[in-house]
Amino acid sequence: MKRDNVVDISKGIGIMFVILGHFVFFNSMPFKFIFAFHMPLFYVLMGMIFPYELSGRKYLHKSKKILLSFLLFLAVGAAITFAFPPFRALFSFDAKARHLLFYELQPECFHVGSLWFLFNAFVVITLYFLLSRLVFLPKRLDPKTKETVLTVVILVLGVAGVLLFNRTQGAFRIPITEEAPDLPLKLDTAISVLPFFYLGVLLNKSRFKCKLYDMKPGLQIVGAVLAGAVLFIVSWRNQYVNVCNCFFGNPVYFYIGSLSGVLMVILVSSALSRIKLSRVFAYYGRDSLLSFALHSFPNQIYAIVLNKFLGQAYGYLYMPLPWALLGVPAVLLMLAPIILVKNYGLKRLTNWKKARNHNGKQE
Repeated sequence: MKRDNVVDISKGIGIMFVILGHFVFFNSMPFKFIFAFHMPLFYVLMGMIFPYELSGRKYLHKSKKILLSFLLFLAVGAAITFAFPPFRALFSFDAKARHLLFYELQPECFHVGSLWFLFNAFVVITLYFLLSRLVFLPKRLDPKTKETVLTVVILVLGVAGVLLFNRTQGAFRIPITEEAPDLPLKLDTAISVLPFFYLGVLLNKSRFKCKLYDMKPGLQIVGAVLAGAVLFIVSWRNQYVNVCNCFFGNPVYFYIGSLSGVLMVILVSSALSRIKLSRVFAYYGRDSLLSFALHSFPNQIYAIVLNKFLGQAYGYLYMPLPWALLGVPAVLLMLAPIILVKNYGLKRLTNWKKARNHNGKQE
C-alpha cells in the first residue's frame, strides 16, 4: 500500500512537538500549547491509515505489529537502562513504578514511559474493531444507517469518557465518584480519545482529506495560521491538558484546541509536501513509533551535556524555551542513526526472507 506522504510529514512534525513538549517548563504557555493537541494529532493520524471497514485479518495484522513494537522497545529501554550507569542510577522499582508498569502499561522505570501510547493504540483499535463489528452485525440495516449509528456511538462514548474520567481540578465533569476512576491499561484514555481515531478513519474514507491536500499552498498556510491562533487562545484560556493521565481541562476548550492543532499540522504538512524540506519530517514520521518510544534517552543526554556547559539543572519539563528549541534538532540527530540502522536491518531481513522463499520454491 502506498504511503500517505502528508501523514508521514505530520507525524514527523508531531514528533518534534513531543520532544519540545518534554523539555519546556511544565504549565508554561509553550507546554500548554503543545500538550493541547499533540496526542490527539497522533490518534487522528493513526486513523488516517486505517480502512473504515476493519476486517479481522487487518485488525490482527495491525495489533501484532503494535504489540511486537511495544515489547521490542520495552526490551531496548530495559537494556539501555541497565547498561549505562547514568540511566541505571535513576532506575527505581517502587510501588508507583510497579503500578505504572503493570496496571497502566507505562514503563517509566525503564525511561520509555512514552510507550504507553503504543499499547493504548492497540486498545483504541480494539475498541473500534469491536464497535464496528457490533454495528455492522444486523443485516437489515443499510450502510448509511450503520455508519450513522457507529458515529453516534463513538462520539457519545468519547465525550462521556472525557466528562467521566477528567481529573482536572475545578473543571466540568460528571462525578460518579469523588475522584475520577483510574481504569487498567489506560482504558479511560482509550475511550476518551476514540473519536479522534475515528475522525482519522473518516478522513481516510471521505473526499475531504483530498480537498485539504489539494488546496493552494497560500490558502493552506493562511488556514494553518488561523487554526494556530485559535489553538493559542484556547490554550491560554484552558488549564493544561495531559491526555495520558486524563487531564482535559475545560472539555469544550479541549476539543476546540485539539481539533485546531490537528488541522494546523495537516495543512502545514500538505503545504510542505511540495518542497524538498519535507523529506526531513517524513524521515522521522515514517519511523514515528521508534522516535516516540526512544526519544527520552537522547532527551536526557542533551540535558546532561547542556547542564555541564551551563552549570544548570535543566531536565524533563524544566528548560527555558530557547534551550528547549535547540534540543529538538540535537535529539533528532541522535535518533537519525538509530533509525538508519533499524531500516538497514529490516531491509536485510526482508531480502533474506525473499531469498529463502525463492530457494525453497526452486527445490
